[in-house]
Amino acid sequence: MTTQRTEQIGPSKFRAAVHALAFLANRGTVVSSATLAAHIQSHATFLRRVMSALTQAGLVEAREGRDGGYLLKVPAHLITLADVHLALEPPHECEEHIGHLPSKACEQVVHDLDEQIIEVLKKTQVTVLDTLQMYTLEDLMTQG
Repeated sequence: MTTQRTEQIGPSKFRAAVHALAFLANRGTVVSSATLAAHIQSHATFLRRVMSALTQAGLVEAREGRDGGYLLKVPAHLITLADVHLALEPPHECEEHIGHLPSKACEQVVHDLDEQIIEVLKKTQVTVLDTLQMYTLEDLMTQG
């Protein structure tokens, strides 16, 4: 018996966010978190974190109450994939994410290497954002 694996491309938060935004754009009305989670086949807690980031970024409106849920706040043709990426991974100082060796003797070597890593990460971030900026949510929705 063989099981077929579905290949996942890209970070799961990004994929979930794009699927959720596309679903909201297609519906054009408030969608409950349960309906959204079922549609994108995601765990509700994970989806809430993703939707919270999209709400904080101003892409989605969250409504509370019995008839609450999520509503697209920005038209799909104005939401770039870079907007989605930045909502989930806001720009940060790379230094915070690079570990340092505890040894004092290694401090200068680590510092020099960290500087090089930081430069590579900054260039990578720019390239990723430049590419994502070229596509909108609507582009993805109409290419299928």
